[in-house]
Amino acid sequence: MNNLNLQIMASDGMISTLHADFISSQAIADCKANGNAEVSASVDIEGLVINGQTINVKNQQNQVVPIPGGQIIINQQTSSISGGYGAITVAALQIQIQGCMSGPICSSHADINCPVPPGGGAQECGKLTGGGWIVGTPSGAKGTFAVSGGIRFGQFWGHLNYIDHGTGMHVKSTDVTGFATDPGDPDCRDITYNVLIDGVPGTAAVIACDKGEPGRNDVFDITLSNGYHAGGDLGGSRPGGGNIQLHKCPPGWLKK
Repeated sequence: MNNLNLQIMASDGMISTLHADFISSQAIADCKANGNAEVSASVDIEGLVINGQTINVKNQQNQVVPIPGGQIIINQQTSSISGGYGAITVAALQIQIQGCMSGPICSSHADINCPVPPGGGAQECGKLTGGGWIVGTPSGAKGTFAVSGGIRFGQFWGHLNYIDHGTGMHVKSTDVTGFATDPGDPDCRDITYNVLIDGVPGTAAVIACDKGEPGRNDVFDITLSNGYHAGGDLGGSRPGGGNIQLHKCPPGWLKK
């Protein structure tokens, strides 16, 4: 989409203006060799100006720009993966006006149902749970967390709850979108979530590591789609506490 110009009216009658030289979006859904689905999306926005201010479009999902009576979300993404099914929707710009409307500009969607590979596919199962606190936040304040993730009956399972006590930011999961052994460390699991970040949709990528009991060398690391990052051990090289536990496949969890 080239040379976009919009006027956006808030419920109180205030007008916001938007201009972009170029906007595009792309959504991709594909199948892995093991029959599981994978999804991705991207946007390209050039020359974005909102209410006379040039906007620095960051390379991240769900970047929020406030406007009178609402907000504009840049690169809004929602996705869901469950075994061989995957779906993703991306909007280059999502306009939200309080009490009035919410609508996308330049939206793309992709979904896929992957066939079961010869031999029936991998019989995957896994489980991780944990909770505690770290001090590796941007401000050095505590970050408390409760985390779980796994594969149950062939579908991703788990939850995430995280609070940065320096800013009060609260992250709560709405869906688990991935769970895998970290390629660099067999004691760690890489877990991805769709989340609400202070009520705003986003994504979270967590690395959680079980380094033995009592847990002081366990690791929790979180990266959010808004650019936030925090991480640290649970009491080894610096203050922290809690425990992360890797579990054997629980009885009845393996997909039949």
